[in-house]
Amino acid sequence: MVVRQAVSALGWCHVLTIAKLSRWSINYYNDTAHAADAAAVDARRAGGGLGEYYAERDTRTPFWLCAGDTHAVAKMVGLTDVERAGGPADPDVVQRWLDDGAARNGACGRAFGKRGVHGFDLTFCAPKSVSLMRALRAGDVADKTIANAHAAAVSEALEYLAVHAGYTRVYNPVTGQKDWSGYPV
Repeated sequence: MVVRQAVSALGWCHVLTIAKLSRWSINYYNDTAHAADAAAVDARRAGGGLGEYYAERDTRTPFWLCAGDTHAVAKMVGLTDVERAGGPADPDVVQRWLDDGAARNGACGRAFGKRGVHGFDLTFCAPKSVSLMRALRAGDVADKTIANAHAAAVSEALEYLAVHAGYTRVYNPVTGQKDWSGYPV
């Protein structure tokens, strides 16, 4: 699902876009992450350009963000305490987990079918007014305050999703029914 940031008739704008990830979309995201790393190195050498766009304030660097029972989630997927607390996400590890259903701790899931959904990409966008305020208030204190407020809003949104939307139906062979099971978020 692609949602453009636009003001609706009710006066609010979309701040969350959710897209299904297939094998090919994961490759695309990982290629972009590798390109961002390379561009950041090039930006330091060349003093700007595309690398500056990708590397500006590390906004394009992939990182882990866990919600709900973060210790259980980290253990389930094999994250260290540093990674669980927002450390950098290695695109190759993410690809192995999402494509092969294998976490770094060795736990394996079911193989994906041709049309299987490997995961979901959640893109959070601050409303335009927040982006403008951050751009116009050139100062470390204001910049950090706005960035921290946005990070807190994203964290709260993920907590909400973990409680209210992080479920799937799983077949229970004992009852013959499909039970609800929580997702790691």
